[in-house]
Amino acid sequence: MGDEEGATQESNSLNRVQLEKLKLEIEELKNKRKLRFKLTQLMPLLTILVALGGLWWNIRQYTTSQEAQATNDEAAKEREFRKPFWEKQINTYFEASSVAATIATLTAGNIERNKAEERFRQLYYGPLVLVEDEEVMKAKVDFRNCLDELDKECTSEPSKTFRLQTLSLGLANKCRASIGSSWTIDLKNLYLQGEKQQPLP
Repeated sequence: MGDEEGATQESNSLNRVQLEKLKLEIEELKNKRKLRFKLTQLMPLLTILVALGGLWWNIRQYTTSQEAQATNDEAAKEREFRKPFWEKQINTYFEASSVAATIATLTAGNIERNKAEERFRQLYYGPLVLVEDEEVMKAKVDFRNCLDELDKECTSEPSKTFRLQTLSLGLANKCRASIGSSWTIDLKNLYLQGEKQQPLP
């Protein structure tokens, strides 16, 4: 009788453990089903969110590309608008530099020099004013002051010739720098300022 009771109790205990295990497995299956159900419910929402994210990214890329294109177009239009001015500036600078060089290299009283002096004054009071920057303007004034003997270093002919040559180089370099600034390119100063130019005999 005692053995039977022990066997029954053991069997009941085993049944309870198996029942508990079964309950846990059922609970686990229910949780998995709930999770799977929630995922199936969320899947369309996730798909929509991914699609919207992709759409937003494409729109952003397109907008950025359009803005960059508009900026480039604007810069190109501005360059086209300024191009005639820059071309006029280059031509005027070349002429002013050429006229100054003619004056600086020919002797006083020479017919070509007289013509060059007249043309320099025309450029000085007109075309150069339209296109020059501040540095070119200063170089132009320095050259004119020497030419008209307003500079104390330009009172005697030998010193005036030497000074005009130096100022002619200075004017040319200021014109060169101004062109580089207008066209946003680095044009180095070709005149070695550290090297002293010797006066002509």
